Parts: sequence; structure tokens; C-alpha cells
Amino acid sequence: MSLRIVGGLAALAAVGIWSGAGVEPARAQTLLEETGTIVPAEQRYTFDGTAGQSVTITLASEDFDSVVLLQNAAGEEIAANDDFGGTLNSTVIVTLPENGTYTVVARSFAGNGGDYQLAVRISTPFEITYSKAMSLVQENQYEAAIAAYTDAIAIDDSQPSAYLGRAEAYLTQVYVEQGEDFS
Repeated sequence: MSLRIVGGLAALAAVGIWSGAGVEPARAQTLLEETGTIVPAEQRYTFDGTAGQSVTITLASEDFDSVVLLQNAAGEEIAANDDFGGTLNSTVIVTLPENGTYTVVARSFAGNGGDYQLAVRISTPFEITYSKAMSLVQENQYEAAIAAYTDAIAIDDSQPSAYLGRAEAYLTQVYVEQGEDFS
């Protein structure tokens, strides 16, 4: 789905703060933090998690388009992300389904390597709510998404990503109601 950006929102998108770029954690407990070089295209890390624990996994690189995957102890993929918040960096916000050892797979989308920063930490209430809002937009549940973005703003009103996400959800809802085609 491509969304036609109107007015001043185009300028915001151009500087990389549209729908999530710049989402910063507010005092989160870090479970894993790594820097390294992917050669040629993948690294794996493990951490211990608890059922019901919400974690945020970020993989950032200036050298390559990152992809992050989360696998359970059996090696089954339970979450993945390629691009997050209008950037080529990756973020997964997930509630762990069971106690155990989880594997984070840090990958390059195109198979090239480079330097990166990886972090796994306990999710903040803002991140959990913001992620819920993003998921609702993907499910075309715009009213619920607008409400979730409003909740995220109530949690942390200093995050421009929540305001912009709410605006995007509202504009998309208006276009859909008018019968606009986003393809």
C-alpha cells in the first residue's frame, strides 16, 4: 500500500520522522546489546526470556538494510521485521509466549555485510501501545488505530511518531471512506 502524502506531511516524511522513526525508549531494561559486523550476511544471538514479557529488539546499521528475526527455542520464527518507521532499520516489539531461550537473527536484506548495533530490552509502555497502533493500521482498523495512537500520546507526548502515525491512520481512513485506491 502506498499512501499519497499531503501538504506539510511530505516534508516530515522526507526527513525520516514519518510513522515511527525516532521512537526512543524511556528507561528500558536491556537484556542483550551487541555491536559487530555481519560477514557476509547473518549473526545469531541468544537471550533468556519469560512468558508474557514484552521485548523490543532493534537492529540498526548505516551499512546495510537490516532484517531482524526472533526464534523460539525450537527454532521457529515468532516475529520478524525488515523496515520500521520509515527507515531501513528493523524493530520488533513482541510479547514472549513462553519461558526459554530465544534466538535473535541479525541479517542483511541484500546479503551484503557491514557494521550494526543490536539491542534486546524490555519494552516500554509507549512502545507496546505504539506497536499495537501500527498493527491495527496494517489490519485496516483505522478507528482503533487512531485510539491506540492517542493512548500512546497520552503515555509519552514527546514522541512525534505517535502524532504522525495517528495522522496517517486518520488520512488513510478518510481516503478509504472516499473510495481512494492506494495500489
